Amino acid sequence: MKTIKVKSGQSTEDIALQEYGAIEGVIYLLMDNNLSPSDSLYPGQELQIRDEVPELTESNRKIQSYLSSRGVSPNSGSAGVKTKVAYVTDGYVLDGYVKEE
Repeated sequence: MKTIKVKSGQSTEDIALQEYGAIEGVIYLLMDNNLSPSDSLYPGQELQIRDEVPELTESNRKIQSYLSSRGVSPNSGSAGVKTKVAYVTDGYVLDGYVKEE
């Protein structure tokens, strides 16, 4: 196992993609760090990362390698970034209808 530090705005999904190349890696993060799916991460938090996950495919390893070699850290929670939210009515997203938050 290795230890990494969470960066500001990162979620377990971001870390799974960064370290395992797949969102499916979330289950390993949760188990290995005694986290529940509803737990929030905080900047500087240390997480244990498995050295090897045989269930992941060669494609996953390529994604992880690509992100790592370019210094990319997925971050789905960047503060101060304006996002567009799709207008939803009766459970359907209507294309072309967005509002600024």
